[in-house]
Amino acid sequence: MKSTINRLLALMLISLVAFFMPGCGGDDDNDHEVVLQSIAVSPASPTLPIGTEQIFAAKGFYSDGSVADITDKVDWTSSDTTVLEMRNHVGAAIAAGNATVTATLGSVKGIAKVIVPKATLEKIQLSFANGETSVIVPKGTTGSLVATAIYSDGTTANVTSYAQYVYVPEVVDVQKDGDAVAIGVGNSDIIAKFGGVNSNAAKVTVTDATLQSITISPADVTMPIHATQAFIVEGTYSDGTIHEITKDCSFNSSDLNVIKIDNNIATAVAAGNAEITATAGPGVTATAKVTVPKATVESIQLTFANGETSVSVPKGTTGSL
Repeated sequence: MKSTINRLLALMLISLVAFFMPGCGGDDDNDHEVVLQSIAVSPASPTLPIGTEQIFAAKGFYSDGSVADITDKVDWTSSDTTVLEMRNHVGAAIAAGNATVTATLGSVKGIAKVIVPKATLEKIQLSFANGETSVIVPKGTTGSLVATAIYSDGTTANVTSYAQYVYVPEVVDVQKDGDAVAIGVGNSDIIAKFGGVNSNAAKVTVTDATLQSITISPADVTMPIHATQAFIVEGTYSDGTIHEITKDCSFNSSDLNVIKIDNNIATAVAAGNAEITATAGPGVTATAKVTVPKATVESIQLTFANGETSVSVPKGTTGSL
């Protein structure tokens, strides 16, 4: 009888130990859990002229001493959206003043102090993408404009997509991103307006020269699977001039199972041969030959984005391979 009681007591003791041990183990895990302790935002105190943008980054500092990029993990806010507007981690300066940018993850916050000075906009410099302020182009071609704001404190900002444009609509059509399409024979001054300031005049002369032929480059290329290749097209016109007209062409692949094409960018998807055809108008085409070899994969090298093959990171962070 006594031995039976002893066995029952032993079983009860074992059950009690088993019951309490998981709780103890859980507390020990919590004691060692890596937690986010602080966030640092960079740049920490930028000065942004009106009309400019700033890309912010956030680093997280953890209880185990590690540091991680958490830019895409945090929520971004501005203390004064009339001064600085946040679009994800990009801040756009709208008006003079001060604003605090806050990066928040859980209950942890990091800040940056932004000053948008009262520096006055002195002038707008307008040019074509090649740096010229006067061009002669055939009808039907597309060029790109660049509008640069210059402030009294010497700072500059690209305001191409923020400016409004004045031009002769029968001759040229200027789009929001600064692309200028020559639509009619004649002359036009193009003026950019931003912040109450007018730019210099960029001059365009549109001729009636007709497109005679086009060339595509590279004309013959070998691409490994998954590689990409940009193709460039130049047109020769009846007046003897040559212009890049890549934006004015359409592109097709003869075999989408081998080469996929998006605008002028080709991507190799499988071994084989394909032709990329650029078309600039009825009967005006050029073809490039693309070979994607059947080379076999000998090895795969896997690293993290920083080139390391071994890293130690806190729970909840994101890295790139």
